Amino acid sequence: SAGVRNVRMENCTAGNVFRVFYLKTNRRRGGVVRNVTCENVRVKNAKNSLFEIATDIMYEWADFPDFEIRRTEFRDITARNIHAESTKTAVRICGDAALPPQGIRWRNVTADKVTGERVFIKNVGGACGY
Repeated sequence: SAGVRNVRMENCTAGNVFRVFYLKTNRRRGGVVRNVTCENVRVKNAKNSLFEIATDIMYEWADFPDFEIRRTEFRDITARNIHAESTKTAVRICGDAALPPQGIRWRNVTADKVTGERVFIKNVGGACGY
């Protein structure tokens, strides 16, 4: 809930994965996610996505009482040179309209086969993409 800063993932290979680079939160967390980079990653298959940010995860299977809203700030997130043979979505970013992610960049996030939407973007501010 406090935050994540200055994280780098690079030069990785994997077989079958659910997602490659996934950052998530919900309106209960707060804090910041800042200066996170993922680059030079190759996987065989990514069932869901190659690069994903989700700010609206509320776990519909859980019964939460009323809560105080504490939004998470996402800033300066980079995905570069990520490739899979297949995936559902290459890039999926669902930001919070009240605090949109800023400085979200990607380059060369590709798959040989994409079975769903190649790119889905909602509620993102500042620089987005390359």
